[in-house]
Amino acid sequence: MPSADIGNKYDFLSGTVRVLVIENDKKALAAYKEIMSLCHLYRVDFAATITEAESLIKKNGYHVCLMDIGMQTSVYDELYLLKKFGKILSFLIVSAQRSLSTGCMIGRLGGKVLLKSAALGKPELMLEINNQFLRYLISPLACNLADDYQLWQCQSVLINENPKSVSEWGYTAGIPERYLREKWFGRVGCKPRHSLFLYNVFTDAFAAVVENVYGYSVGRRFDEGTYIRRKKHYEKNRVELNSVLDRFVEFRMPGEDELSLLYFGASNSPESTRGVWL
Repeated sequence: MPSADIGNKYDFLSGTVRVLVIENDKKALAAYKEIMSLCHLYRVDFAATITEAESLIKKNGYHVCLMDIGMQTSVYDELYLLKKFGKILSFLIVSAQRSLSTGCMIGRLGGKVLLKSAALGKPELMLEINNQFLRYLISPLACNLADDYQLWQCQSVLINENPKSVSEWGYTAGIPERYLREKWFGRVGCKPRHSLFLYNVFTDAFAAVVENVYGYSVGRRFDEGTYIRRKKHYEKNRVELNSVLDRFVEFRMPGEDELSLLYFGASNSPESTRGVWL
């Protein structure tokens, strides 16, 4: 197990992972608050109704939304938020029981089902939030990943092969580096070197926190030299990197006449260029 302060060493990333929890059950809410307080990388907001949650999403772009499947009203069905925002942030839908039909529907809409027993467990909830955030970092906002095999291949290599550079990333994916840069910038909306850096630094930060809190290893060993280099790189390129985290998209719901603008999301620094594709 790492020393007690390793998980907290990633202080330069504190509050950068924006999570919205939608829950009206006091017992479950208390459990979520306790678990999420253990990770200083999270900045968490809570909503008790669908209306409140929708308002918060529009004002404060989130990366991950944790929502109980029982959240519904006479006006909104239980998957309303997933249908509306599922393409621009990661949804974890908490369910008390397994349902093949509901699970398939949630999957088609871009969400993931998490059983309540696991959601209230340790460290399952933290691991799932971390994984959903990492997938958000490397997912396109402007197209369907399933419709672009090369983009899917790039994502798979980044997740499974741990490339050290954009050149290695493209080579392993079987895609020329220049083409990877153009495609990634055009579809994901940022430079691939920024995605590569953020994916790696957050993967290591999450691993350090989970191991520090739970003693659970996810296979990423802490290295002091790598940590120092990445911290310096983040601080030097803070504006650009925060702008990647603050991506925005324009979206139109079926039947809506007006175009709505979502900022992704609340800036991590006052000088951050919010809404700029980098």
